Amino acid sequence: MSASANAADKIITYDKSSGDAILASIVKNGGKVLKKYSVINAALVSIPDEAARSFNVRSVRGLKTVSDDEYRYWLEENSFELPSVKEINNKVKDRKASIPLPSHGTAGNLNAVSSGSAAKEAIENSRVYYTEQELPWGIKRVNAPAAWNIDYSKVKVAVLDTGINYNHKDLKSARNGYNAIDPGKSAMDDHGHGTHIAGTIAAIADGKGVAGVVPGIQIYAVKVLDNTGGGKISAVASGVEWAILNKMNVLNMSISSHWDAAVSDMIKAAHKAGITIVASAGNYGNQVRFPANMKETIAVGAVAADGTVPEFSCRGWDLDFIAPGVDIYSTTMDGAWGNNSGTSMAAPHVTGLAALAAAAGANGPEEVRAVLKNAATQLSTVPYAIWQGSGLIDAAKIKKP
Repeated sequence: MSASANAADKIITYDKSSGDAILASIVKNGGKVLKKYSVINAALVSIPDEAARSFNVRSVRGLKTVSDDEYRYWLEENSFELPSVKEINNKVKDRKASIPLPSHGTAGNLNAVSSGSAAKEAIENSRVYYTEQELPWGIKRVNAPAAWNIDYSKVKVAVLDTGINYNHKDLKSARNGYNAIDPGKSAMDDHGHGTHIAGTIAAIADGKGVAGVVPGIQIYAVKVLDNTGGGKISAVASGVEWAILNKMNVLNMSISSHWDAAVSDMIKAAHKAGITIVASAGNYGNQVRFPANMKETIAVGAVAADGTVPEFSCRGWDLDFIAPGVDIYSTTMDGAWGNNSGTSMAAPHVTGLAALAAAAGANGPEEVRAVLKNAATQLSTVPYAIWQGSGLIDAAKIKKP
């Protein structure tokens, strides 16, 4: 059978023992193997329409799942309009309740950080003091400076997103990792979402702009989404695979959608490989979305500065923690700084805290989860546990397990 002009790209998963035979059969019938994943039993294939009609789990022995390589919009899907900064400020002024900020002492001196740390290396030509003005409310609320004496120089964080503007002056430790959409190009951000995430995690502390939860930590751009925030399932799976093959310690996934077999299998493989995966709960205001609802991931919802969980933040028994996710000030794609809201903005706070837990000696994702849980406290301003999981994490309480 000759290759059809009307061929459909599909992602298939299969039993290990049957994979080679299945892929050979696809080629024999005019199809193509576009990519064979190396860490899970899956492949991206192009199957001619004629063959696709009979290519299913019932007709092919050893075939587990077949799904279209859908292009999905993974960012900021929500049933509620996210509040503007002005609306947030007005609400905070109208409410007496607020989240008490943990005390982290006076402005810190980053010379206290271990001499080999990535934080010092990233700012060696800059000021070594941070200022209170440099700390967004979310960074203060998770008490990040209290843990900056931990040497996190060997911890590697990947941001699976729209890429990162790694030329931003506040993101000196950000690196070009991998472009899963077009491997021949860089992972430079052309949307803005990924750069905002990266700043909350790793913006350097130099007295200017903002400081992240772990200033100057090694952070890698893994571009799986385009300039609209959309991307194919195969690209997301490839991005997670890159994190596994390049031995990342923590992976931030501020994305949400519905379940997919290949992405699910890849996340399970990443967890097994020792990667802590932090995912945003979603902005639908109902049950936690995929992939945050997987037991292998740490699901993060949002909390506002007034101590309330915003209406948009997804919730349920799959939720692990809440973190600052309303009016979050961070780095922007154009080299400046700006505000954004969503569970996407909450997740990177926990990603940074997970990196600190790993640096403190937590061995693997479940030890990291346990350390963070021990460092968390539920808020009295949030009426139900399913709205906040274990609550808010205090970096000062992160201890070696």
